[in-house]
Amino acid sequence: MVYITLLPNHAVEILGFGDDSVEAAESHYITLVNSARAKSNVSRVANMILDEREGIDVVFLQAHDWWPNLDDMVVPQLVPSPMMDQPGSFRDDVLYDQQVEDIQTSIKRCVEAVSYTKGAYDFAVRLGAIALDSAKIDKSHIGKKHGKEKFIRSINDHVDLKPKRWLFDHMLGVQLYDSLIAADDLLEPSKAGDYWGTTSSSLEDTIPSLRGTWIFRDPNDVQIQLRQAPARSHFVVQIDWTDDGEGSFEKTGTKFYKLATGKNSPKMNMDLNLLELGEYVLHTTVWRSQSADKN
Repeated sequence: MVYITLLPNHAVEILGFGDDSVEAAESHYITLVNSARAKSNVSRVANMILDEREGIDVVFLQAHDWWPNLDDMVVPQLVPSPMMDQPGSFRDDVLYDQQVEDIQTSIKRCVEAVSYTKGAYDFAVRLGAIALDSAKIDKSHIGKKHGKEKFIRSINDHVDLKPKRWLFDHMLGVQLYDSLIAADDLLEPSKAGDYWGTTSSSLEDTIPSLRGTWIFRDPNDVQIQLRQAPARSHFVVQIDWTDDGEGSFEKTGTKFYKLATGKNSPKMNMDLNLLELGEYVLHTTVWRSQSADKN
């Protein structure tokens, strides 16, 4: 038996029979403390405007009709200023050391936080478009202009950015995709579907993998709560199809994950948005980490 006592000066005393038991209790206590510290230091959303040196103000515009989802239709755009850098010049520069450090810190804190919790985690990088959350910024704000600093404070505080589906259904999305494929020094091919599939010699020769994801209610959940809707359990089913090395697709093993009770989508652990606000069609690289309990 082991006793852990919190002393008045916030010190911790561990007493027990046998050195092995005390060492095991100490290790468990340190893990709990580190887990709590890591989770308290996580900022779920981090926003970085890559072209902020090219303007002073941000204007709110209306999303185009071709956008995949118009529930949120207010789009922020940086207004170019003759006193600032030329529009698009940021593409010729590398990231500042502080920007790189901010990205690394966000990823590091997220990984540290989830490393103490058993589950299945998904990390995705997406190119797409974003709008402002209509619950806070509705269409009455279209046409209004705000200072860049005020806008940044807002999206880092009470106004959420809503990433939309990536742009492959639009000409701009195809252009972005072609640019990424042509940049051999930026990305490299990797094997799809975990242990299945083959690694291509170049991005241009890479065969896309297909992933199907379905979320359904647990049929065995018969929980009934009086006077309120039941908090049901949901499962995630994921199936990958990857290349078989001969130009065809092969179905991989089916994966099952269980969501927390009452949740109908995986938990978002991190959302890192790298924003380009200088064009009306907003480019955003969204780094998202999601998790679900492995069943």
